[in-house]
Amino acid sequence: MGYMKYGDETQQIIIWNLPSHSIIPYILDSVICLGVMLTLPLMNYPVIEILEDLLFAQGRILGPPKPETDPSSGQSTVQTDYQPLVDEDDDEIIAILKRLPVANSIPDSVSAWKRNLFRAILVCAESGIAIAFKNEYAYFSAFVLSVELSSLTSYLASFISNYMVGGCGCQ
Repeated sequence: MGYMKYGDETQQIIIWNLPSHSIIPYILDSVICLGVMLTLPLMNYPVIEILEDLLFAQGRILGPPKPETDPSSGQSTVQTDYQPLVDEDDDEIIAILKRLPVANSIPDSVSAWKRNLFRAILVCAESGIAIAFKNEYAYFSAFVLSVELSSLTSYLASFISNYMVGGCGCQ
């Protein structure tokens, strides 16, 4: 619509169409930069959680070795302090908790500097990809976001709803 009304001189990025002598484009640029800086950690959080689990969890590439188990009982030989979060006699809560996926936690024996170094390398790799493909990055990010958002809005909501109410037959 903008091209039909304003002609071929219309810029694809809408704030470039604002008058350059005004302060409004500078304010908008600043707000957009701030928004990108604040959303980067939010977008990276699931990626970091998944990759840290693949790298640093117990028995994984950079994680501590798995504890040995007793062959006769199959139980771990390592003693741990177990504090239940819910009353173990409440069958309804236990049934609900068994249906929920449980995330692996990174053991305390993994140094914080290793995890922080991994996070820094990940951010640098993302920045390198953005710089290397700066002319094509808008198309790449538009494609990725369109695939992600279409799957989120079309499929994921119904899967979660069916799973939570028990309609998927996975009990």
